[in-house]
Amino acid sequence: MHQTGSKYYAVVKWGESAVTAGANGTSLPVPFQFDANEPVQSHLQMASTLPSGHQSGIYTMWADGRDEHWNGRADFPVMANRHKNGMPSLFIVSEALNLPPDTKRSVVHWLHGGQGTAFQSLPDTRQGINIEPKDGYLVAHNDDFQRYFFGQVLAQETNSWWFGWGKYHDPFDVDFEPADGDTIINYTQRRILWITDWLVREKGADPERISIQGHSVGSAGTTALAKAFPNRFATASIFNNGFDGPQDSGGVTFLGTASQNLPTNLRNFQGEVVHVNDLYNLSTPIAPVRDLPIMRSWHGKNDTNGTMEWDSVVVSEYRSADANAWGMQLWWDERPHGLSTFSSHWSNGTTPATQTERDNASYQERYRANQSFPAFFNHQAYPNNADPGDGTPGTGGSGSGDDWGTWGGYHDWDVSSVVDKDDRWEVTAWLIGQSQWLVDNCPFDSLTSDLAIRKPQRFLPAPNSLLSWLVVSLTTGDTLQSGAAVVDADGLVKVEGITVHREPDSVRIVFSMNAPTVVDDTNGEGIPSQFTLHQSYPNPFNPETAIRYQLSSAGKVELAIYDITGRRVRVLVRGVQNAGVHRAVWDGRD
Repeated sequence: MHQTGSKYYAVVKWGESAVTAGANGTSLPVPFQFDANEPVQSHLQMASTLPSGHQSGIYTMWADGRDEHWNGRADFPVMANRHKNGMPSLFIVSEALNLPPDTKRSVVHWLHGGQGTAFQSLPDTRQGINIEPKDGYLVAHNDDFQRYFFGQVLAQETNSWWFGWGKYHDPFDVDFEPADGDTIINYTQRRILWITDWLVREKGADPERISIQGHSVGSAGTTALAKAFPNRFATASIFNNGFDGPQDSGGVTFLGTASQNLPTNLRNFQGEVVHVNDLYNLSTPIAPVRDLPIMRSWHGKNDTNGTMEWDSVVVSEYRSADANAWGMQLWWDERPHGLSTFSSHWSNGTTPATQTERDNASYQERYRANQSFPAFFNHQAYPNNADPGDGTPGTGGSGSGDDWGTWGGYHDWDVSSVVDKDDRWEVTAWLIGQSQWLVDNCPFDSLTSDLAIRKPQRFLPAPNSLLSWLVVSLTTGDTLQSGAAVVDADGLVKVEGITVHREPDSVRIVFSMNAPTVVDDTNGEGIPSQFTLHQSYPNPFNPETAIRYQLSSAGKVELAIYDITGRRVRVLVRGVQNAGVHRAVWDGRD
């Protein structure tokens, strides 16, 4: 209802139509009011303390359903068609232990598999994946589109693949099938996005620290949400997604058949209509923006679960995602399909010594949707990277390729070290080598891959412009690599052959509109926070090199060159200088 008014109401048994005023119907119309300024709320049904000590609340909400899917309130979009108007939805919000008051909280959404429920995804469940939040909320959802007729289920599917259904879909029509002229509307995606906004408004959630995770059909929904609304999510964790969506073998689905490939209401970067077959893979962009969030995918070579099984489609998507500069981190191992049966390389227990940290809900809390990140990609083109094979399932010699491996999963970076300014971009990166989560440690001293800058906020050089870049060892101060890069036609900054080393030998990667030096550690007002003498650039040099240094306060300065015997070769600077960043050039002469 979008207006103030009054209506008669009645309740009758299914199949009957007789109404008697005062008996099963109201004798007078019941007035109601509509206030566009009153925020829509979710309703708490039950609050409890879990055995683990986590505070948890079960909430419900109701959908505004109408055929005009674009005609919702500004703060409450249409989340169903007219046949499902008033459809209830359930979600569970669980708090981290000892959640401090008056702080912005992270949110991790958890999407269950095809036959699952929200109650399977509480903080003390899913031990193969640690989903306990540490400084925010874990939100578990139900995706339960019920289709009943006189108490009989019409079809086996009870979920919308976390996307939606046709604008004309009638769940009470026993003969209903999506027609070629139908459009699939993302009603379910809208619900999750609205719940996110409600958590921000009512529960103090940080809109930039929203992540999403899911298994099986939930992993497909996670993929589609992250692809469709990449600026809403910091990370997406995908477990056992088959990447090709619903298949015809199970009968007609809410989304139509694969051969129909019905259109949706989404539009991509080029303004083109997104179709159903584009939603759930890693290779097809479906958003009106260029960059995706940080996306991590785990799959198992012993997964034989039909649509989600390990096969040539999964391997093809992995190869494409790794080559396409998204920066996706991809794992494969010996796991089967079910979460309760994980006993493979990356999850072989529930302790730090037997499990990966990278899939933990709390691990996602460190990232922000509005922060740029280094997208390491094209690992398959360089040595020491495992190969997933051709999609033949099985391990221990029965399948093809390596039983386990990762492309990008050993790479990590310091989110607090990212410098994203108009004229430069920097990050400190390494290969994991000192983690208590032993399976995460890289077995190699270094790995080489290509690198792109994703989600830049201020470093936005013009297409086809020329940049300088370098890689500096933070252990020795030496410049390990340097070169120039031309910005892509769509503004993407990327460079080939970046080598990153295993902890503790981290590197500083620098891109600059001008010849780069290294770390930018000013206090935000152009005044350095401490004295720093940077590595010269270029190094080695011919015919000259520049030496950059920073003064946190004014004072006497002497900058001199010494040879390896300790003999002073040349004095470049001697005198009083102001606080700030300074640069001296040496031509190599004494």
